[in-house]
Amino acid sequence: MRLGTLSLRQRLYLLTAVALAPALLILLYNEVVTRREREVEVHRTAMRIGELASLEIQRIIDGSEGVLRTLANAPSIRDFDAGLCAPFLADVKAQSPQFASIAVADAEGVVQCRPDAPATPLRVDESSYFREVMAHGDFVVGTYETSRISGEPSLPLAVPIRDRDGAFQGVLVAGLSLDWLNNSLAERQYPENDALTLADRNGVIIARHPFPERFVGTRIPEPYLHLVTAEGPGTIEVMSQDGTRRILGYRPAATAPDGGIYVSAGISYDAAMLPIYQATQRGVVIAGLGALIAFALAALTGNRLVRQPVNRMLATIDAWRAGDTTSRTGMSHDSGELSEVGAAIDGFMDEVVEGRSARQKAEEHRDMLARELEHRIKNILATVQAVASQTFRGEASGDALSVFSGRLSAMASAHQQLMATNWTSADLQETVVNTLQPFRREQFEIEGPPLRIGEKAALAFSMAVHELATNAAKYGALQNTDGCVRIKWTVSDDSLAWQWTEHEGPPVKRPSKTGFGTRMIERMLSSELEARVELNYPRSGVECRIEAPLANLVAKEEGPRRRPAVEAA
Repeated sequence: MRLGTLSLRQRLYLLTAVALAPALLILLYNEVVTRREREVEVHRTAMRIGELASLEIQRIIDGSEGVLRTLANAPSIRDFDAGLCAPFLADVKAQSPQFASIAVADAEGVVQCRPDAPATPLRVDESSYFREVMAHGDFVVGTYETSRISGEPSLPLAVPIRDRDGAFQGVLVAGLSLDWLNNSLAERQYPENDALTLADRNGVIIARHPFPERFVGTRIPEPYLHLVTAEGPGTIEVMSQDGTRRILGYRPAATAPDGGIYVSAGISYDAAMLPIYQATQRGVVIAGLGALIAFALAALTGNRLVRQPVNRMLATIDAWRAGDTTSRTGMSHDSGELSEVGAAIDGFMDEVVEGRSARQKAEEHRDMLARELEHRIKNILATVQAVASQTFRGEASGDALSVFSGRLSAMASAHQQLMATNWTSADLQETVVNTLQPFRREQFEIEGPPLRIGEKAALAFSMAVHELATNAAKYGALQNTDGCVRIKWTVSDDSLAWQWTEHEGPPVKRPSKTGFGTRMIERMLSSELEARVELNYPRSGVECRIEAPLANLVAKEEGPRRRPAVEAA
C-alpha cells in the first residue's frame, strides 16, 4: 500500500504509531539491558552461593579433621588397646552423628578397634584413603564408597596414628554419613528450583538438593565432568539432569584446601528471571494499553480536530457542485492550518462568485451591444435598400435593383447567422441553406460533412452561393422547374473541395464576357480565403469548383471576436 492511497484515519494511526515507536524502542532497549544485567547478577549470585556452600562443607571437613586428630592422640587408640578403644569410639560415634562409622587400623591395614566387635578380622589396606595416608602421612578426604565397616554410603576421612616418637603406626578413619550430609543440606532455605550439588574428586555425587535419592552415588554427566577438575571457580548455564535450566556457580575439587570436594550451586534461570518476565509482561501490557489509548485518542481528537474540518470543507465543495454558491466553511485564518485551508477555500469561492458576477455582467453588456449592432446593421441594410430603390427607379429594367437587393439579402443572412454566435463561426451547410431561401428548396441537393467556418469564409460563401443561384435562375438550371442543382463538398486533412453542379436545365454556353458577379466570386474567395475557383460551362449545366486551405476556413478557437463596427457602436 502506497502512502498516497491511505485514508485520513489511516494516516493519523500511522503518525500515532511513528510517535509511539521511540517509546517502544526505549522499552525494548530497557528490557534487553535489564535482562542482561539480571543475568550477570544471577551469575554472580550463583558464584557467591557456591562459595558459601564450599565454605560450609569445608567447615564440616575441618571440624571432622579436628575430631579425628584429637582421637588419634588418645592413648587407648595410639596403643590399640581394644578393651578401652572400642567403648571410647562407641561413645564418640554416639556424640558425632556426622560419622556413619569410625575405626582404627594398624600399619598393616588390619582394623584393630571399632565401636562394634566384628566376628572376623577386617582389612582396609586396599582402600584408596589408606594408601594415600600411608603415602602422604597427613589428613585425607577419600572418595565415595560403601563403607566396609558400616555398610553405608559414606565419604572416608582419615588421619595417621603416630606413636610418641612420631613414627607411623596406623590409620584412624571415619566415614562421613551421606544421609546426615544430605539432611543437613535439606535444612537450608533454597529458592524455588535452586540446586546444590557436592561430589568427590572423581565426580561422584555425595550430596544433592533436591532429589538426593535420585542422584547420590551417580556420576556427574560427562558434558559437565570437566568442571570437577577445572583450574578455577566459575559460572555456566546448563540444563540440569532434573530438566531445569540453571546458572551454576561451581568450585572445582582442586580448589578446596583438602582437594577433595566439588561444590556447585545452581540457580533456576526461569525463577531468577521471573521478576524480569513479570516486569516485561507488565511493560508490554502497559505499553499495549498506552498504544490503545493513544490510538483511541488519535481517533477521537483526529475526528474532532481533523476529520470534522475536512468534512466541513468537503461538504462546502459538494454544496457548490450542487449549485449552492452561498455555502461557506466559515473557518478563520487564526485557528490552525486546517482552518487556514478552509478560510482560503472561502476566499477562493468569494473570488469565483465575484468573477462570475463580473463575467455575467460583461456577457449581458456584450449581448446588449450585439443586439444593438444587429439592429443597426438591419437598419443600415434596409436604408441602403430603400436608397437603391429610389436610385434605380425609372431605370429601363429592374434587374439591377433585383441583383443588388439579392446581394444585400445574402449579406444580411450571413451577418444574422454570425451574430447568433457572436461573430465566431457558422455552419457551412446552414450558410448555404440560408442563402438559398429565396429559391425553390426542392431544386437543390445539398451534401457534405459538418464544418464550422469563420466569419470571412461565411460571408464569402454566402455571396458566392447567391451569385451562382441568381445566375442559375436567370440562365441555368433554375430557369425552369425541371432543373436541379447539386451542391457537394468534401473535407480532407488540410483542404476543402466544394462543388456546384447544374443539370436538367437549358443548354449552357460560355458567356462572351465575364460579369461582375463572377469576378466578385473569384476575387472575394481568392483574396479572403486563398481559394482556387474554377468555373466551367458544359452544355449540361454550369459547374463551379472551389478548393481552399482548411486553415483559412475553419473557425479559430480564440473566443468571441468583435468587428470594428462593434467598437464604433
